[in-house]
Amino acid sequence: MAPGSSSPPSLVIARPQPADAARIAAIHLAAMDSNPLLHAQFPTPESLAGLERLLEADTATLLRREAPDGGILVAREAGGQGGGGSDGAIVAFARWESPSSAPSDAGHREKLEEDDELQSLAGCRSEFLAGYASRAKEARERYFGGRECYSLTFVCTDPLYQGRGAGSLLTRRVLDMAAAEGVPVYLESTEVAVKLYERLGFRTLGGFEMRIPRRGTANDMVVYRETCMVWYPPSQEEEEEEEGQR
Repeated sequence: MAPGSSSPPSLVIARPQPADAARIAAIHLAAMDSNPLLHAQFPTPESLAGLERLLEADTATLLRREAPDGGILVAREAGGQGGGGSDGAIVAFARWESPSSAPSDAGHREKLEEDDELQSLAGCRSEFLAGYASRAKEARERYFGGRECYSLTFVCTDPLYQGRGAGSLLTRRVLDMAAAEGVPVYLESTEVAVKLYERLGFRTLGGFEMRIPRRGTANDMVVYRETCMVWYPPSQEEEEEEEGQR
């Protein structure tokens, strides 16, 4: 079914293949286009094109591993052979880190933003990459410490397919995996996504902010904020509520 149709297509959640890396990178950039932080960090077309190439390479590397543990799931339109949706268009993806992920995956989002190759992209403003990474790390340590958890780093939906529940489906799948292991899920949310995560059972822990240039300017500064949130599996929820009342 084409984007924009009145009746939303069925979606299936699946593991992507290395050949899907380019599509996942393209969705990442399209979904994040409304985020002012992206354009503070990568203010030129050249830097955004470079970012997309690096995201594709990073994604392909993860998907080529023999046993991708914490990693990536995609939502596809149902339409593959037998109705399984294996060949349907990818409309969204979620990326996470699990407690059993390889050590090299720990802190992926912060490591990606501190990556030398990324910071050396022509047109990139590395001070806003490093500034975000340090604030996110400090906030996580302050509000959540070093607790074992799933870290939900990205949930991105192609804007042409937004409003069809793909992001919620992907997030719920990650929550199911975390619940099976009896561990919470931690994330940093943009301001516009907080209500969505609250509906899925996440709680606000705190937040952080930084000053970044308004989109299309170099020095007209505005305040950018993110909210630190956590979801507890049913096995821990009551325990956390009692702890919070002490």
